[in-house]
Formats: sequence, structure tokens, C-alpha cells
Amino acid sequence: MSEAQQATPEQEARMAMNNAIQQAQQQAYEDVQKNAQIELQMRGNALGMAVNANTSGTDPVTIAKTAQVFLEFLKKGEA
Repeated sequence: MSEAQQATPEQEARMAMNNAIQQAQQQAYEDVQKNAQIELQMRGNALGMAVNANTSGTDPVTIAKTAQVFLEFLKKGEA
């Protein structure tokens, strides 16, 4: 569409909808990336706690509670 032509209301609505869809897709992609980073960090922390449990004297109940919170996070997306 050239600058001399005016977009019809239908065309403007379609362009606005396409822009909104692109923004939603970008936000969803960013959210997935962020959640993947959090999940990896939590998995690393849980693994580290399990490996160090015997040597550091960490209470097994604490490790189990941490694992439970992590599993809830995976199911619901929030702790």
C-alpha cells in the first residue's frame, strides 16, 4: 500500500490484529525462554542439594520439601 492510499478501516483492523498476534507470539516466546532458564536453574539447585545432602548435613526433609516445590512449579508454572 503506498503512502498516497488510505487504508480502509477493515485493513487497519487487520493490520492491528496481525501486530497484536506478532506481539503475543514474541511475548510467549520470551516467557518460554525465561521459564526454561528458571527450570534449568531449579533443576541444577535441586541436583546440587541432592549430591551434597550427605556431606553437608542437609536435612532430607528440607530436600524433599524443595523437590516438592519444584514439582509444583513444573505442574502449575508457579511456586
